[in-house]
Amino acid sequence: MFRFTIRDVLWLTALVAMGAGWGIEHIRLNVINRALVQQQEAEQRIARLRAKELRGEVIIGREP
Repeated sequence: MFRFTIRDVLWLTALVAMGAGWGIEHIRLNVINRALVQQQEAEQRIARLRAKELRGEVIIGREP
């Protein structure tokens, strides 16, 4: 049977805490990145619609 010292438990706690912190940060950055990509795509759609409007093209319905 294994016997764990307080030092072993502290190392394991630190390792688990670092892994959990990394995982949370990774998820948070993915959410932020996805939001920025969606914002950029929306801005590009708006720019295309404004360009069509400036050329005098009729804008009807949704743009793909």
